Amino acid sequence: MPDTPARWRDAAHVEYDFGDPIGRAAEEALGLASDDCGLCVITDGRFKYVHFQALAPLLYDLEADPQQLENVADDPAYAEA
Repeated sequence: MPDTPARWRDAAHVEYDFGDPIGRAAEEALGLASDDCGLCVITDGRFKYVHFQALAPLLYDLEADPQQLENVADDPAYAEA
C-alpha cells in the first residue's frame, strides 16, 4: 500500500440538493420550498456537521457515536468542537 502524501486531505466536503422537482416528496414531507432543499456536510473523521439551508443543523461525534444516532448540535459540551 502506498504511503499517504504529506499534503493529503484531512476532511471531506459534500453539497447535496435533496429536492424533488417533479414528485416534490421531500418538499412536502419537510414543508420546504424546492430552493430550500440543500445541505452541506463536512467531516474530519471525528465529527460530521450537516448544515441545511432551511432546517436545524446536525452534529455527530463519530468516535462516541459511529452509528450517528445522537445529534449533539445543541449540546453545550460540543460548543467548541
